[in-house]
Order: sequence, then structure tokens, then C-alpha cells
Amino acid sequence: MFEDCLVPNDGTVEADGTIVAPDGAVVTGTCHSPCTQDEYTLTCLGSSSLVGAIPAPDPSLGCSAIPVPTPSNVLFYCCPCNKQAILPMRALGSPAQNATSRATSPVTPTR
Repeated sequence: MFEDCLVPNDGTVEADGTIVAPDGAVVTGTCHSPCTQDEYTLTCLGSSSLVGAIPAPDPSLGCSAIPVPTPSNVLFYCCPCNKQAILPMRALGSPAQNATSRATSPVTPTR
């Protein structure tokens, strides 16, 4: 789940995600999902070496971008749960070969 959290001025975010105010008090109740209960969060990642080359979700999904600061190779979207897309899968061999490979050794994706 993706949450947007408000951190007080001069506050900090600990490694475990705890928000701490400048006086040391733990801050709660400042996080919320930018998506509605009828949506899911979709994260699109681009290559870290190609700035700006982030794949967009299929338009048929009806997703909308979440307007938050992100690294240069990441975008977040809210997508309605009632829409589905068929996503292409990379073929690694026949189903029997894939089942054997997964059961006996890790599969390394090819580029």
C-alpha cells in the first residue's frame, strides 16, 4: 500500500517509518492513501540509467497519476479496481521448462 504522510517542520522519519516531531514525540494519524477504497496503487519503474523513460500504464486501465515528488525513474498511479488489463509476460521457455526451472533453481531474467 502506498501512503502519503505529513511530517512536521524539523520532524524526522525513522528507518521503520515512524514519524517523530522535533520535541521527540511520535506523530500518528498523518498518513493516508491517495487512492480511494475502490482503487489500487500502481508503481511504474523506468531504467535508473534512462532519466524520464518511465513506462505509462495502459490507457484502458483508467489510471491517474499521483502528484507527489518521486525519484526520476518512478511514477505512482491510482487505478480503478473494476478495470483489468492483460499484461504481456516474457516467455522463458515452455510451461514445463518454466515449472522445472522454478522448482530447482532461480530464474534469471534476460535483457
